[in-house]
Amino acid sequence: MLIKAAQGGDEEAFNSLLASYQPLIQSLANRYFLRSEEREDLVQELQIAFYKAVRVFNGERDTAFASYAKTSLQRVVIDKIRANETDKRKIQHETLTFDEAGHQPNDAANTEAPYKSWESDEEKQKLDEKLRDILSDLEWEVLQARLEGLSYSKIGQKLGISVKSVDNALQRVKQKL
Repeated sequence: MLIKAAQGGDEEAFNSLLASYQPLIQSLANRYFLRSEEREDLVQELQIAFYKAVRVFNGERDTAFASYAKTSLQRVVIDKIRANETDKRKIQHETLTFDEAGHQPNDAANTEAPYKSWESDEEKQKLDEKLRDILSDLEWEVLQARLEGLSYSKIGQKLGISVKSVDNALQRVKQKL
């Protein structure tokens, strides 16, 4: 039995098992994480979890290894999702809006985007280029409108999208930044 050989330290048996479960590992990683660096981290975590599942599996119980391994891997994904959600909530609570930071979007003196007061147009241009590279067109337009001091509903009207779409776009911007 391949599992017993792998548990006994047979590296070739373990590699063979890992290769047969690699499609499941890849599928779980692809299904839940979009950014490539997060996906690669998750694949590594899943491979470690698979190694642990092989080492701990007790074949004398009624559970088949395939079910045991799949459950173990799914738990890693669930734990990772929970950790990410916790991090997102923490970031959202720590992030100040422009209003909370003391800027008054409707005040005539503060209607320009904060970077427009920069000394160098070059710096603004470099920042704009970097932002354009990482943001989608919609995210860019929503961010620009928000920096102009527009409310979510005004942005939605201007771009022809719902307030929820505006909020979602700004949340994605926060995640990317």
